Amino acid sequence: MSGDLVNLLLVAVVAFLPTIEVRGAIPMAYVVYHGNTAGFWLGVVIAIVANIAIGPVALALLSSVERWLLRQEGGVLACLRNTYLGIIQRVERRKGVVERWGYVGLTLFVAIPLPGSGAWTGALLAHLLRLERRKAIASITAGVMLASILVLLGVEGVITLAGIAELLK
Repeated sequence: MSGDLVNLLLVAVVAFLPTIEVRGAIPMAYVVYHGNTAGFWLGVVIAIVANIAIGPVALALLSSVERWLLRQEGGVLACLRNTYLGIIQRVERRKGVVERWGYVGLTLFVAIPLPGSGAWTGALLAHLLRLERRKAIASITAGVMLASILVLLGVEGVITLAGIAELLK
């Protein structure tokens, strides 16, 4: 397997990881392909596509996995169940914007490029709030696109934390 293919596969895997997603995959592509514009943009596209794939995959599997997981009572699987229940409690505390703004709120929640937001948490919120699957996937996709633009602007130095802090003063 060539080095470029391995790098692109790693970018895709990072984009699919909970809490990291495009927030980590796009900067990774920037570092890996620094000076190689075509490689960088291919990495960005792969990161975005992998991150967008989370919405349909998670929403298709969540009900079945959740039912199975909640029935587990012993050993490692009970620990995994308890971890999942803890995640649900944290997500429940963040659902206000989605409840208030609906699908637009879901888009904004996914678009915020911070840990604890993103496609995985957005899909879990959509599942918990019993949102219509197609509309939720569209909202998650739009949120991933917005998050990708924000991350790209940050990577390119167009927006910085210092600049954001200055705007907030």
